[in-house]
Amino acid sequence: MNLAEILVYTDIRQLHQIANHYGCECNPHSKNELITSLLSSLRHRLTISQEVEQLSSAETHFLLQLFLDKRTVMSLEDLLAKAGVALACEKEKKQEEGRKFVAAAMRRGWIFPAKSKTVGQYQIPLDIREPYLQAWLTKWRESNAFFHPGPQAYRDEGTALCDDIMQFLQFLQQEPVPLTAEGGMYKRHQQQLFQFLYVKEEPLLPQKWRFGYGLHFDLYPDRFSLLYDFCYYHRWIVEADGKVALTEAGRERLEQP
Repeated sequence: MNLAEILVYTDIRQLHQIANHYGCECNPHSKNELITSLLSSLRHRLTISQEVEQLSSAETHFLLQLFLDKRTVMSLEDLLAKAGVALACEKEKKQEEGRKFVAAAMRRGWIFPAKSKTVGQYQIPLDIREPYLQAWLTKWRESNAFFHPGPQAYRDEGTALCDDIMQFLQFLQQEPVPLTAEGGMYKRHQQQLFQFLYVKEEPLLPQKWRFGYGLHFDLYPDRFSLLYDFCYYHRWIVEADGKVALTEAGRERLEQP
C-alpha cells in the first residue's frame, strides 16, 4: 500500500507522533488535516534529505535493511532482528535498544501497523522506499567522492586485446582444442597459443583455490580468462564433446576487418 492509503487507517496517536517529529503545523483534532499535512511533509524531497542527513550510522544501516527488503509486511521479530544487526555494527545488542529503533521508525513514518487481523505485523509504504534510498545514495556519493581516485598509472594496450581475440579465433580455426576434465585447455595448448599473443601470460601453476570471476577464471590467467569469456559470450567459440571449437559466428567474425 502507498503512504496515502496507509495514513487513512493509521491510529490517531501515531499520526500525532509523526506530526510532532516533523513539526507539522495543522489542527491536531482533525484527522483529515493531519493526513494532508503529513502527506505533504513525508514525501517532500527536502524533508527526506534532511532526515537521512541526521541519521547515525546504525540508524542508516537499519533504514537500508528496511527499504531494501522486498517484503511489504514484516513481523515485530523481523524488525527487531534488523535493528539488532544495525546495532551490532556499534557493538550494542540490547533488545531494548532495538525496540527504540522500531519506535523511532514509527515516529518517522517508515513503518505502520499492518491492517490485518494478525497482531504484531508492520508494513512499509511502497512509495517512500525509492525517495529514501535515492537520498541515501546522494549522501553516500558526496561523502565518498574523494576516496576513489583514478589509477596512478596505466598501460594503454591500444588494439592489443582485439588483436589477441583474432589470434585466439585463428588458433581454433586450425582445429578444435581438447579440454581437460576440469574444462580447460591443456597447458601445452595454452603455451602454444600464448606465444602468439601481444601480451604474454603464463599458464597457471597448480593451486587449491583461486579467487576471480568468469567461466574459467580458475584455469586461465586473468587477461586470457577475460578474452575467453568475451568470445564465449558472443558465441564465437563453443565447448562440446570435450573440445573447444570455433563456431560459424566465429568464422564470420574472422572474415570481418
